Amino acid sequence: MDSVLRLYHEMEDRGIAVPPHAVSLVVCGLCKEGKVLEGCAVFESMVRKGCRAHKAVYTAIIDGYAKSGSLEKAMAFFERMKVDGVEPDEVTYGAVVGGLCKSGRVEEAMECLRFCKGNGMAVNAVFYSSLIDGLGKAGRVDEAERLFEEMVEDGCPQDSYCYNALMDGMCKSGRVDEALVLYRRMEREGCEQTVYTYTILISELFKERRNEEALKLWDEMIDKGVTPNVACFRALLIGLCLSGKVARACRVLDELAPMGIVLDTAYEDMIGVLCKAGRVNVGLCCAYLHFVYFLYKWLSEGIPFWNCRVLD
Repeated sequence: MDSVLRLYHEMEDRGIAVPPHAVSLVVCGLCKEGKVLEGCAVFESMVRKGCRAHKAVYTAIIDGYAKSGSLEKAMAFFERMKVDGVEPDEVTYGAVVGGLCKSGRVEEAMECLRFCKGNGMAVNAVFYSSLIDGLGKAGRVDEAERLFEEMVEDGCPQDSYCYNALMDGMCKSGRVDEALVLYRRMEREGCEQTVYTYTILISELFKERRNEEALKLWDEMIDKGVTPNVACFRALLIGLCLSGKVARACRVLDELAPMGIVLDTAYEDMIGVLCKAGRVNVGLCCAYLHFVYFLYKWLSEGIPFWNCRVLD
């Protein structure tokens, strides 16, 4: 994207007219990379030259602001879009809804849903997943579940994002058994079960001391060929520590290095969890292992010892 932006500025400096569709691509690309201010600067330059921006450009800027946490700027740009005579579509409203839900303004997001449906706009899975996630995080799981079922009535396919959002809400509300039922339904319906699906469930099962179920689900994930990510490994390590399997957690850590997976704060996380659970002696043993590990790294690889932290 940097080379594209350089080319755009070079063309401008030389007085070469940049086609409007090319400018639109530059703005959208910058916003997708999180460079919303640069995208806005190109947009304003486009407007000053008398070019009319397509709704996709407005939507990209709104989405960029919303995802970066600048909801007020996103909403202001949304209003400007309407003032400029550009009609928002369901994708634009989806970006607005995502920002509102991320900021906890779920009721306003629900109002957007009602407006879109009332005006015959097709509401897609991304739109629904944002609302389900927002309702779940607000503790309104029953409403999230109703919305999930409403998708079927509206003929909108339920993807893994929607399932994961609802499962996450259920788990956060202590309804892990309902989340497991949803997990099995996901399997029956042929919806892809992602690493995020497993991380949600494994983490919650360990928190509820249902250790064997969590480990069984981990094995199921591996058997299905789903590759664990850092967050998933972290959930496993913390869960193993909470269930008294500290030695196994340390063995897992040893196995990660050859795989190229580095959990920088793994030992610190494990120590913190053990101490909070009142298992201070085990936490101290883990701290000792942490010390020995860094001592080994220092002696074998020449890592400066003063860079090694045992405990903050």
